[in-house]
Amino acid sequence: MIATGEHERILRAVEALEDGLRYLASRRPRPWRQRLLRDLRPVDECLREHCAAAERRGGALADLEVVIGRLHEVTAARQEHDELMALAAGLLAEIEYRRGAARLAEGRVRGARLAEALRRHLLAEVDLIQVRYTLDVGVVD
Repeated sequence: MIATGEHERILRAVEALEDGLRYLASRRPRPWRQRLLRDLRPVDECLREHCAAAERRGGALADLEVVIGRLHEVTAARQEHDELMALAAGLLAEIEYRRGAARLAEGRVRGARLAEALRRHLLAEVDLIQVRYTLDVGVVD
């Protein structure tokens, strides 16, 4: 199953990104790209590790399929992994390589979208874990 520590690590990275986005919104520092990259890279790293662990053979999503069947939610979680990784990679590439095209306001908006999407995704995974646990051991009070 997806470890609680893994979710906590992702949430800490998301919170650091959100703090950085608030800082950028209030101060507009000159080296905004470096600040956003510094806050975004850990999110990207945690996300890649999370997706690899969940998607691998015998990983959390495979376990969920076995225990609760091929639910729409499991398929949606797999699709969200692809979408989240593409969103994070696209934002990183935009900031790192397309310096003239990247704008601070756009970077903040896209970063905030990524943070919100990750939070929704993690909540949906917690719901799946609870369904799996309930089916495995019975009704939880």
